[in-house]
Amino acid sequence: MAEPAPAGPGRRLRGESRDHHPQPPGGHRPGGRPGRRRTPARPRLLLLGLFMSFIEVTAAISTLRAMQVDLGVAPADLSWVSSTYTLVVAAGVLSGGAFGERYGRRRVFLLGVAALAAGSLAVAVSDGFAQVLAGRSAASAGPWSCPPPSP
Repeated sequence: MAEPAPAGPGRRLRGESRDHHPQPPGGHRPGGRPGRRRTPARPRLLLLGLFMSFIEVTAAISTLRAMQVDLGVAPADLSWVSSTYTLVVAAGVLSGGAFGERYGRRRVFLLGVAALAAGSLAVAVSDGFAQVLAGRSAASAGPWSCPPPSP
């Protein structure tokens, strides 16, 4: 004999979870706390990659005055620090999705995070404005691979 349907929207039968999958006896899923799902690692890694790129942009903008003083850069040339980054990211966003489809999203993501870290390190140890711009270009290869490529 079939069980009666729930009385209204939002009501569940005994042993039925929100996603309409029966729960194992005891009311909890194996490998976790009762009634709570584990968050997969992928969203956390994507957020970490995006956070790294946001921190890199913030750090570069907040150090413009120090770059001007330490490297003797003209105020008009400082706009190239953010423009170089933006230009390379904008050019690479579409190709990031294509690379992700061709070579694997995980591999492209990890390569992008490595490029972001290497470029940021190059900017940190640079002693000339040209090296800063080259490091910013290398670092900007990372953010276009950090968001999930489009399907």
